[in-house]
Amino acid sequence: MTRQVGAAAALIGVLLASSAAGKPARSPADAATLRGRLRVEGRALVYPDGTPFVWRGATGFLVTEQVVRGREADARAFLAWAKRTGFNTVRVLAMLPGGWEDGFAFTPEEGLAALPRVFALARDADLYVHLTVLNNTRRLREADLGGLVERAGASCAADPVCAVLEVANEPYHRVQRDVVGQAASLRAWARRVPAIVPVALGAAGGDDSLEMAGGSIVIAHLDRGGEPWAMVARMRMLAAMAETAGKPVLNSEPDGFAEVACVPRRIGCYPRQTDPALAFGFGAMSRVLGVGTTFHFEDGLRARVPGPVQQRAAAAFIEGTRVVPDDERPVSFAPGTPGSPVASVRTVGPIPRPNAAVAAIAGTAGNRGILVLLGVCGDPGVVLADGWQTGPTLADRPGVRVIAIERR
Repeated sequence: MTRQVGAAAALIGVLLASSAAGKPARSPADAATLRGRLRVEGRALVYPDGTPFVWRGATGFLVTEQVVRGREADARAFLAWAKRTGFNTVRVLAMLPGGWEDGFAFTPEEGLAALPRVFALARDADLYVHLTVLNNTRRLREADLGGLVERAGASCAADPVCAVLEVANEPYHRVQRDVVGQAASLRAWARRVPAIVPVALGAAGGDDSLEMAGGSIVIAHLDRGGEPWAMVARMRMLAAMAETAGKPVLNSEPDGFAEVACVPRRIGCYPRQTDPALAFGFGAMSRVLGVGTTFHFEDGLRARVPGPVQQRAAAAFIEGTRVVPDDERPVSFAPGTPGSPVASVRTVGPIPRPNAAVAAIAGTAGNRGILVLLGVCGDPGVVLADGWQTGPTLADRPGVRVIAIERR
């Protein structure tokens, strides 16, 4: 049975509080989201004063289209929903030339002209913006692409609401010009963005690739398909990429959620996720690993307030991101690795089995920590390292369990 968010958050705050006497755990509701320009500090994004920024992103691609078409009421409703649900960042597109099969489209000129208003609406909602610039470029002139990135960068530099500029959405995609898929081109265009703006080139073709790591932030899109819990467990690989690159890695577009598991498309059925426990797992892994994650969902593609299935998944994702207080940066360990508080866990993969887990990861802050079990069923035989003991079960959803641990 899932514990109430408020009670669990309070308990987690106590269990993961710093060993410094009297230091309170900070709640996301303690302060406004917007506190100035975000900057990169090692593997993390931080506020100007160095306070950690916990990325709680939501897909909202067509907020810009809504502004372009004079539907600001729709944009405001979506942004208000995102803030109310607990998100602090919304990912929007700067252009959609040619559009999608359901008719949504706007040109680069329209999108770039609308950006100041998009940023203003996000500010009104107390949200940062992750701006993705080049999309559907197959119909655009190659000679214009660098200038489009430069103009978007100037808008971002003028407004600290713009947290991250991503040069291109899935540069390798067939809707992009071939030159967009070349890391050298993306790096050249990224250099035209003012240095004050954190910049990512775009996601590489493989979710374990650092080919597109030339910006100050690395964007990754998790490979979809296969067993869902194994997909969530691949976030461990994103944390390893962040360690190698020495930069923040954003899990920007994991598998999306929808009202139904099979969404009709012109090309046939498009698979989506509907299980809120999976969304909780994404959120919990995001905090334990220090990998910022964006909640990706069908209604978010069109920036509309989602249906009830997606609402439940969004709420579960946010709950998962709160398994660690915002002012903590836990150190993560796989079971059995040097320094790990967990000696062993009975793991199998990628398909869940009785009395086992698909994957496990522990995060510690001083003498306190948590253990996240993914794809767990029954008793996975957790054995803690010498000096560590288990505490309460903080969350127990179908397939995912979070357990407090403490060093005696």
